[in-house]
Amino acid sequence: MLGTFDYWPFDYHRYVSEILPALHVALAGQLAQLQRLIDVGSQQKLSLRSPWGRSQTVLPGVAFYLREASKDRDTPFGPARLFVRELQQRFRLEQDDFNWESFRNMLFQLPGHQFGEFFPLGAEAHLRLVYAFCSADLPGSAELHDATEPEDFELWYIYFEQDESWHRLWRGFYQPLPGAISTLFSSKYRKDYPRELNPFGEANRVALRGFLTPEETQCLAHELPLHRAPLLFPVCSGAAMDYALREWEKQTNIKDYQDKKRQYLQKEEELEEKYSFLDNELGFFGGTGFSAPLSRRAEQQIKESVFGHELGKRVEFVPRFSRLEEASSPEDTFVLIPQEVYQEMQANIPTIIQQWAESCPEEVEKIQTPILERLWANETEIMRRLNYAISHNWGMMMYHVLR
Repeated sequence: MLGTFDYWPFDYHRYVSEILPALHVALAGQLAQLQRLIDVGSQQKLSLRSPWGRSQTVLPGVAFYLREASKDRDTPFGPARLFVRELQQRFRLEQDDFNWESFRNMLFQLPGHQFGEFFPLGAEAHLRLVYAFCSADLPGSAELHDATEPEDFELWYIYFEQDESWHRLWRGFYQPLPGAISTLFSSKYRKDYPRELNPFGEANRVALRGFLTPEETQCLAHELPLHRAPLLFPVCSGAAMDYALREWEKQTNIKDYQDKKRQYLQKEEELEEKYSFLDNELGFFGGTGFSAPLSRRAEQQIKESVFGHELGKRVEFVPRFSRLEEASSPEDTFVLIPQEVYQEMQANIPTIIQQWAESCPEEVEKIQTPILERLWANETEIMRRLNYAISHNWGMMMYHVLR
């Protein structure tokens, strides 16, 4: 499931004592508690829009459906045009407008539904109440860097989980639900996100995936270490493998190894020129001038002609991508290494990374520093949010913006 995760201060006690109970009894037709909340929100001019940085780019739920009205698409309630017409007539909702009066007009659609069913209007109501009563605009709040994007999740967790204090903090978002909530509703994602808070399903691509209580936040956020510089294995593995390949080339007992690499390149170029000639003169590849990549069979023939039949069968061509910009000659961009040696290197990559870090600290710093700086910026911002939560006796919310 693609999307972006983020973390925000969350008034857990108010959520448990006011928001959930008001919604729960409203489903049974008792609307008074929810009406009182709407009156308070209207009088205090509380915002029904998201204060959460990453969810502010998501169209409001009503705007989403109004946008879909111009397309021949279906919604969970039937054809988009019919559903939007009903929204406009029944709730007087406009393009980017979801206010307390709109909320009041929506109340009478809640009775008859229940927690655990897919009910988009209920999900929208639930999320807006969380925005208004359980969240806060944080002055000067900074956007988290892309280290929290899905493709960089591994770095994010490797950085934090190498420290036990941070590991305990993140693990808290995945603990079982407290009893006060667990009896009210279940979730199809409960196995992956035990503390998910989506009683009617996800609202317009924003899902509440987990939380910390105020007590957990105060306990787990105590004396967290900052600005550490652990080895980030996914970032370092390429450079570390290059280091191992360089060291192997220095020590290899393959006779005339460098000469053999040059011979391999020369024979490869000759064969590529032959393919190009066949194309240009005879139109083998449609007369496009296309120089076909070597087939595995042709490549194997070159290896055996250079290294001999026995070794040539086992030699593997390994590009050195992380060294391309430093290569002084074409043969510096690759290694020809016996398969069994290369496979052993891959199996021992953690040890190789440690050896590389000890032998090449300048390379480690050059590769890791830009990434660590982004992680440190995220760390600083998250600590600012944690401190805000602690100072207000709040917990923390983990939310997910789906793409």
